[in-house]
Amino acid sequence: MVIRWLTCIVIPISILVGWLIINPLFADISLRSFLKEGLEKAIHYTPGNAWYHYLLGRFFESDLKESDLKKAVESYREALRLNPLDSRVWIALARAYEGLGMEKEADLSLSKAILVNPNNSDLRWEAGVFYLLREKTDKSFLNLREYLILKPENQNMVYDLSERLTIENRYILTNLIPPSYNYYKGYLSYLISNNKLVNAREVWNVISEGQKIEKGLYLKYIDFLISNSEYSEARQLWMSALKDFGRIGNPDIENAGSEDILWNGGFEKVPIDGGFDWKIGKEEGVKISIDNDVHREGLKSLSMVFNGKHNPDLVAASQVTLLKPDTTYTLKGYIKTEDLTTTNGIFIDITGHNQSKGSCGKGLYKTTDTVTGTNHWKEVQIDFMTPPDCYAGIISIKRQRSTKFDNKIGGSAWIDKITIKEGERSYSR
Repeated sequence: MVIRWLTCIVIPISILVGWLIINPLFADISLRSFLKEGLEKAIHYTPGNAWYHYLLGRFFESDLKESDLKKAVESYREALRLNPLDSRVWIALARAYEGLGMEKEADLSLSKAILVNPNNSDLRWEAGVFYLLREKTDKSFLNLREYLILKPENQNMVYDLSERLTIENRYILTNLIPPSYNYYKGYLSYLISNNKLVNAREVWNVISEGQKIEKGLYLKYIDFLISNSEYSEARQLWMSALKDFGRIGNPDIENAGSEDILWNGGFEKVPIDGGFDWKIGKEEGVKISIDNDVHREGLKSLSMVFNGKHNPDLVAASQVTLLKPDTTYTLKGYIKTEDLTTTNGIFIDITGHNQSKGSCGKGLYKTTDTVTGTNHWKEVQIDFMTPPDCYAGIISIKRQRSTKFDNKIGGSAWIDKITIKEGERSYSR
């Protein structure tokens, strides 16, 4: 009879207690009384069941109108006496102690929760936040580091948390980031995405000490430096990257005797799609590729094949190149076209890099003639002078969207042997 009564009351109690904890605002007085009375009766008939003591503690802790943290502590302590290995109860006890202002006891309870379940990622996260809010950074980072090891896919969440605090980057590197390439890579990527130049440079220096860095990360960091106008540093790393990845033999003599400052202007090397090489664009209605059959010089060219169904605003390829301030240059290239429709064809232009950030402050923009129809390697050329504060430019191969009714472009185009050569330096403007 007693067993049947317990079965009837315990199951609905468990369900209702869970509902009460989640939705305390919607529980009326009669329901709360029923739950409390039911739990007390369940404990009376099965006093050795730690779960019922835990639920009663949750009732005292969570109920808005009858909250009693002291009674919650009593219930949790009894639950732990019966089952000291339940980390959930240790966490609940720590939370109740915290609510009572008993910080030392809360700290001890949380430590015991970790002791009985050290590989629980949720517990490690909660402990990390708990200590961080109390400015116990060493204990916080100890737990957050373990959390990173258990949940490496959540790196950005941890870095977001640490970024909001005034903690030195070196301390984060030493005490939070697990000493592994993949974690350094994740942290560097996070800093790059948040444009933290100084911190990213420090992480890069740690990674580059004796570790082989993958091509993708190398290019990502170089592009980051370029985007921040750190041209000299980016150039140095670029030359190291080219040597490491076997793109050139000796970077210091690769172009000895050549006045051209553009990299891979004939598309003889497969574009790296980053750094100071070409970045190849993508746009619906056009196939962009390296052509091994059509070329003006060497063995390759850049090819564009339009399907005649779209009106793209296209940057087929672009490259950042280093320039000298207050200097004249000549940009030259060759464009071959075949049945290229619409008056908006292919052209090459040069713009100042990072003009929106103050580089090339007076602006730099020059464009070649537009080539359309059918042409056999037509030479296009522009002369330009850099502003006094301009140290880099962007060379782009483009086609602008047409505003005319007949604007769907079809046909093919090839570009080869683009060069930029320096003229005489100008001292007056």
